[in-house]
Amino acid sequence: MGKKASSEPTNAAVAPAAAVDDPFNAEQVFPDDGVVSSALRKTDRTLGMIEQALLFVFLAAVVLSASAQAIGTKLFHHAFEWSFDVVRDGVFAIAMLGAAFASHQQRHLAMDLLSKRLSPRGRLVLRVLISLFTIAVVLIFVRAGMHLQEQAAKEGGNHLISMGKIAALVPLGAGLVIVHVAIHMLIDVDYLVRKKLPPERLKLSH
Repeated sequence: MGKKASSEPTNAAVAPAAAVDDPFNAEQVFPDDGVVSSALRKTDRTLGMIEQALLFVFLAAVVLSASAQAIGTKLFHHAFEWSFDVVRDGVFAIAMLGAAFASHQQRHLAMDLLSKRLSPRGRLVLRVLISLFTIAVVLIFVRAGMHLQEQAAKEGGNHLISMGKIAALVPLGAGLVIVHVAIHMLIDVDYLVRKKLPPERLKLSH
């Protein structure tokens, strides 16, 4: 008599699918990645981890500074002059780094109504076009941010961190957005050239 086949799937069979279904998994598996795509994903993932760590640091600084200010004012009737700068500058840093991290997670632009009418490869081409448009728009913010930095550097005042350095976060954050968008675009181009479809796009084609 033959052995009864097991109905339970093996771990090897389900692991790749589970990885593809989890967009926040740092060890996400992309079996069709080439050498170029794999290297670009590692770079993008490393930048994303750095941004996430910095976001945590800035958020902690804002919360602790605001708490210290509230406690000092309530209990000791004393205001910490530095707390205002930390909270203001920290919130601004979180906004700029948050935009970059959102680009890393690909949470910015979507054209669902149009993409649903296209084939999987058509959607991939659309993503490349959207990426080019996004880069062109963000370049305007980079230029505006550099001008803002020059103007802010001329301002005086007694600040914990100079206004010029804070304004520099605008071109820095916009530049990181461009880097993430460009990386994702190059990955899509690599797949188009190799006539493949990224695993994360396969789910959209069903």
